[in-house]
Amino acid sequence: PFDPILSAYRCALYICTSLCIFCRDLPCWNNRFSKSKTFGTGLMDLGIGCFVICLGTVAPTAQSSSSRMRVDRSRVLRRCTRQSAILTGLGLCIILQRSLAFNRVMRNRAQVQLTDPDQLKDPFPPTHLRFAAEWWEYGVHWSAFYSLAIARALGTALELLTTLMRQPLPPLLLALLLALAHEAVLATGLAKAVLAPGHYEPYNRSSLIGQNREGLASIPGLLVLYFAGVQLGRWVRDRRWMKISGLLLASLLVRPLAVAQFAWILPESRRLLNLAYCAWAVAISCSCLLCAALLFNLRGCLSQQDSAGAGNELLQLKYLAEFDQAGFLSFLLSNLATGVFNAALGAAGVNREEVLGCGWLCFASAVMYSVIVQLAALQLSSSLLAAAGNKD
Repeated sequence: PFDPILSAYRCALYICTSLCIFCRDLPCWNNRFSKSKTFGTGLMDLGIGCFVICLGTVAPTAQSSSSRMRVDRSRVLRRCTRQSAILTGLGLCIILQRSLAFNRVMRNRAQVQLTDPDQLKDPFPPTHLRFAAEWWEYGVHWSAFYSLAIARALGTALELLTTLMRQPLPPLLLALLLALAHEAVLATGLAKAVLAPGHYEPYNRSSLIGQNREGLASIPGLLVLYFAGVQLGRWVRDRRWMKISGLLLASLLVRPLAVAQFAWILPESRRLLNLAYCAWAVAISCSCLLCAALLFNLRGCLSQQDSAGAGNELLQLKYLAEFDQAGFLSFLLSNLATGVFNAALGAAGVNREEVLGCGWLCFASAVMYSVIVQLAALQLSSSLLAAAGNKD
């Protein structure tokens, strides 16, 4: 069922993600917004965490706390399988490029070791990491699409298993138990093995598990975020804002605990999806949902005083629902458009600093790009829905 607050949150996430993907290669981009390589937080670190939380908010048992036991399991499994297959197929498109880049860099590294013994201490300096820049994000073969597919598949499977219990565990309690267990395993040495501090890439990439250690180690964190999203979905639909505010305050307490004790509570790390990162992503999501609820309540109070405002409100909700449906399509189009833009500039030999060096021009280009991508996604989504309706 359509919920304007959850839809507004998802739409804001889609727009912010598409803008970051495009602006990342522009000269006006602030590097403090980029993804952190070990520990820390940046604007782009929010992407995967908030997307998984959004998956949880539309989970089968997140519709309402009173109807969570009435679930058509066969229908849910078919839908989950279809969505996971789409995400996995998108991830397969990235495997070939990363595998070729990985093999190329490994050959270059071997040639350097054979031809120049003086570089044995540092055979792979950071200046030659152009093809390996994405390995530390998810892994050689792993990608964000795989993380979303696994979060959807495993989260739905565990979700349906909990409905078979006499007393199902609350999603938030299940997320907390998984987060604590994951944090304990990371503190025993897994975090150091995954992040490999002090070593240049590719380090410990000889096996298939080593090549994708970031993605494999983050699977428990994906489930933590998924079930946190399930709980948020229930509370938003039941309008339990006090509970969301309490979860926000509890999530904010993890940061001082991480600062005080690094042994068991590690700082935020998007590569590990540890307890501190999950708490940070949940806190951001709670803040956005509370802000959206406040804005919708204020707008509702204003529209009641104006008879014409009610019709405008219904029209705005209609556009919001349509944009929410086209959100994932806009995400795919933004990736494609960014690739085409970068390829065109590279083929033309254009210097980005000369063309987009002005801050206002760079900002205007990003806004125009975002508007074009969102409008194209809305038009394409409407065409697909119309074609599906005519077929039926």
